[in-house]
Amino acid sequence: MPKLDLGFTGAKNFSFAFTGVTYLSVDPAQLGQVIRDMTTEGIPQAYVDAGRLHVAYEYAYAQELLMSRGDKKAFSEDISGKVGAYLDLSLPPRRSKKT
Repeated sequence: MPKLDLGFTGAKNFSFAFTGVTYLSVDPAQLGQVIRDMTTEGIPQAYVDAGRLHVAYEYAYAQELLMSRGDKKAFSEDISGKVGAYLDLSLPPRRSKKT
């Protein structure tokens, strides 16, 4: 499960900046046949029925995420080398498909 612990900051307001930003995209018009041929097997039917499926056709990448306190003061703690203790964007493990 994703986790975000900002306790190390000592603040409530933040600014974020990205460096080295690039993107990769596909023309949505080129997705028509892919969408027509797509199956929703393995996706909970409630998501499909509620229209909660989305197609990502553009991705942004950044070399670096810079974070600063809104009041421009130093963070309460240096988390260099231990970012994983405060931030984890991993996805839950996939369930194996029964055959």
